[in-house]
Amino acid sequence: VPSKSERPRAAVVTAVALVVTVLCLFGASACSAPGSSATAPATRTVDTPAGTAAASTSASNALSTASATDTATAPATATIVLSPTTAAIVATATATATAPGNVASPTISSIDQGTFTAQVDQLVNAAGGTTEIVVALADGTIIYDRGGAQSMESASLYKLGIMVEIYRQRDAGLLTFDDGVYMYPGFFSEGEDVYGVGDMGSYVSVGDLLTNMITKSSNVAATALLSRAGTDNINNTLAALGLTSTEIRWTPGLDLPVDTSIDPAGGDQTPTDAPTPDAPVDTSQHEEPTPTGRVGGIVLTAARGEVRVVQRPFADARADGALNVTTADDVASLYMQLLRGEVVDAAASQEMLNLLAQQQINDRLPVLLPGDTVVAHKTGNLDGLVHDAGVIFAPAGPIIVAVLTENVDEGVADDMIAQIGLMAYQLAS
Repeated sequence: VPSKSERPRAAVVTAVALVVTVLCLFGASACSAPGSSATAPATRTVDTPAGTAAASTSASNALSTASATDTATAPATATIVLSPTTAAIVATATATATAPGNVASPTISSIDQGTFTAQVDQLVNAAGGTTEIVVALADGTIIYDRGGAQSMESASLYKLGIMVEIYRQRDAGLLTFDDGVYMYPGFFSEGEDVYGVGDMGSYVSVGDLLTNMITKSSNVAATALLSRAGTDNINNTLAALGLTSTEIRWTPGLDLPVDTSIDPAGGDQTPTDAPTPDAPVDTSQHEEPTPTGRVGGIVLTAARGEVRVVQRPFADARADGALNVTTADDVASLYMQLLRGEVVDAAASQEMLNLLAQQQINDRLPVLLPGDTVVAHKTGNLDGLVHDAGVIFAPAGPIIVAVLTENVDEGVADDMIAQIGLMAYQLAS
C-alpha cells in the first residue's frame, strides 16, 4: 500500500526502527549488509464497477502490459468502464502504464525465431490442408509469415470490415449507435442465432447489432449491418487502409427466398408496413479511393441478395467463388493499424480493440493462455474453414496472430491455432 504523506514523520521513523530491530534479532541479512536496500514489490489494483462482468478478464489483462518497474508508490491501475451508448457491452480499458491500443511493441532481440519457425512449421505440416499464418508486431515487424498473401474465403472474418465501416460512419456523423435498424426477413436467410424470427419487423439498435456481430458472431446482425453500411462503402474503406485483397462480394436481400425453413409457404414476406430500405449512405464527406486492382464482375441474384461473381482466378479455387475473401496479411495489417490508432482515429481504434476483447468464442487463440490474458480477436467458421485472428496482449507487449485454415480437421485446426497462440504469447513474455 503506498505510504501516506500525512503520516507523522516520527511515527514512520519509529516503525522503521522497530522493523530493523526485529530483523536483526532473527539474523536478517539486512543487518550484516550495511548500505543495502530492499525494494517493495509493485502493487497493482483493479477497479471494476458493478455490472461489468463481461469485461472482468480485460481488467487484469490490461495490467499485464504495465511496467515491471512499477513501485509501491506508483501502482498501475486498470479501470473498466461501460459505455453509456447502446453498445454498452463495449468496455473501455485504461491503465496508467500502457493500455491495449496504445502500447509499444515487445522487443524481439531475445526471440529465438528459428525455433519458433520450426515449431510452427511442424504443426502446420502435420495438420494437412492449407494454412495461412502471420505473426507480427504493431510496428510492422513480421516474425512469421506462411502463405499470408494467399486469398482464402474469410468466413466470419468479413465482419471485421463491417465493424470498421460502422465506426467510420459514426465518426462521420452518418449514423449513431442508437439508430434503429429495421429487421427485414431477408436478414435471416442464414437462420436464427442471437436474433430469431420473433425479431422480424422490429428495430434493433446499431450498437446492439455491432456487439452481437463481433462478440457472438451473429450472422443476422452482420447481414443487417452490411445492409445499413453498404457493401461498396465497406470495400472502399478497406481499400483505403491498404487491405486490397479483402472484399465482400454480396449485398443482402430484404426478402427471404421461397422454400426456407422460416417460411415454408414462401411468397412475399416483407410486411406491408415495412419502411423503405435505408437510402445509400452519404459518402460525400468521405474521400473514396480509386479501386485500382480490385476485381470487377457481373451481378447475379441469389438467396443472400446480389452476389458479385469474380472473373479473376485466385490461387485457391474456393476463394474464387466465395462471397467474402481475405488474406492473413490483410487481417494482420488491420490489427497493426488498430494498435497504432490509425483506423478511423485513435479513439475509435481503441473502441474496436475493446469490443474485440469481449469475444465470447474463445476456443482457439486464447484457450492455452493464462486466464487473465486479454485477447482482442475474431473467429471464423464455415464448412472446411477454421480461422482466428487477433492481438494477444502478452506481458512484454501486444503480438498479432492471424491463422486461417482450409480443409484441416476442425479439432486439429482448433488445437493448432491454440498452440500457435501460446507460442506467440511466450515470445512476447
